[in-house]
Amino acid sequence: MTVLLSQRFRKPHGFTLVELLVVIAIIGVLVALLLPAIQAAREAARRSQCGNNLRQIGVGMHNYVDTHQVFPPGWLMMPSGNSPDGNAQWGWAALILPYVEQPALHEQLGVTTRTLRQAVQDSETLPLLRQRLATYWCPSDPSDVLPRNKHPHGTPVAAASYAGCVGIHFWSEHRTPNNNGVLTGSRAVRMAQITDGLSNTFLVGETGTNDEYNSIWAGIGASRGDGFNIGRNTCHRLNSPRQSGGLDRGFASMHPGGAHFAFCDGSVNFVAETIEFRLNGFSDNINQSSEDGFNGRKDGMGVYQLLGVRNSKVPASL
Repeated sequence: MTVLLSQRFRKPHGFTLVELLVVIAIIGVLVALLLPAIQAAREAARRSQCGNNLRQIGVGMHNYVDTHQVFPPGWLMMPSGNSPDGNAQWGWAALILPYVEQPALHEQLGVTTRTLRQAVQDSETLPLLRQRLATYWCPSDPSDVLPRNKHPHGTPVAAASYAGCVGIHFWSEHRTPNNNGVLTGSRAVRMAQITDGLSNTFLVGETGTNDEYNSIWAGIGASRGDGFNIGRNTCHRLNSPRQSGGLDRGFASMHPGGAHFAFCDGSVNFVAETIEFRLNGFSDNINQSSEDGFNGRKDGMGVYQLLGVRNSKVPASL
């Protein structure tokens, strides 16, 4: 009887310290194996959403073309620096708001009835300009909603992850009439003027890099040449390190290996950062009187450079 009672009330053995450590080690290994896969799956989802954003922008651009027979200007510019409203003006992303399911915002801001500076100085519309718009924001972009630079008249407005392609031009050439991209300052390009082919020409690309020189969706700042707010060029290597202001003028993304671009035919492609890049002696001191902006140096250009141009006569494709 005594033996039976002692067996009945005997406490069960627990885990030993060694067994517990083994279990913890196994769990740690499993987490270490699964975490990269989970992160990769999340980035794949973010990358897919980014591509969808650009597809929506491409559809909006084509709806704009159906209505106006031209692509929107990259940004509007005042004819003179003496304008009482200054030079801050709307960009392509604001102009196509009705075509990306934002007609109410377009009307509230008064995009077609007043300047961007007037909207920025209005206490009722400034909060609207500080909204992060999902269509213009890549989920992988860790940037702040209000960028640290590129403010219309010193007033921060919401950043964006995408910018229009102005071509291969650089600095002050952004505002000359012979820019060879599609979304340039105060110039509305017709489809017929994209002679390299709609499927061979960049329209909009990524710029979200957690950089102080983010794009903004509203428009340009106080300077007539401040088109880098909303336009970028192919004079800088894709996803290149920030050297001499490179990333505030070129395209880049937080996606590993490249960036998304919407082309003029509405298609969206992920362009690898290893794409052929060759300037062939091209510099920022281009001949501004040249009809196409190349000044005879288009032969030997890299594929990346040529995809940014609408009229090179030597079209390239991915």
